[in-house]
Amino acid sequence: MLQYIIGWGCLLTILRLVRRWNQTGQKLAGESDIARTFFPAHSLVLWVAVAATFLDLTYRLSRRGFRELAPWLATLFSIFLCLSAFLFKVTFTNAETPELLKDIPIPIKKQLENTPLLTQARVVFLGLGLALGYNGALECRKTRNNNKRSDAGKIAPPLPSVAR
Repeated sequence: MLQYIIGWGCLLTILRLVRRWNQTGQKLAGESDIARTFFPAHSLVLWVAVAATFLDLTYRLSRRGFRELAPWLATLFSIFLCLSAFLFKVTFTNAETPELLKDIPIPIKKQLENTPLLTQARVVFLGLGLALGYNGALECRKTRNNNKRSDAGKIAPPLPSVAR
């Protein structure tokens, strides 16, 4: 019974957090927003959460996203893709709301400011497109091989005879 109560308490707490995080729709438009009230004063918490999300994404992508590649190559491509997306996020945040980065020491901030946002976005989308194309080609090849195997044991139907 205690586990049931704790589970519901956690679920309601997460629901409250999500409602404050995502202020969409007319009903919640005027309510306080966690992005405007909590994160400007605690930007380190935000960036730890963002970094943890990108690290988790990198790990999952390297393990499951590129199954047919050598593990070192899948890890390298995943690191490149996620790191370029993370750096784009940092640069975009610095351009739009620099107060979220004021307490965060980023050694390459000057180099990122010199690289246009459009170029960084193109790099990220090129990497995503390559990953999507690779996985799409892999799935097409698997489907084609499976169809060949299932057709291999079948006997072709007889040709129709032409009656005179």
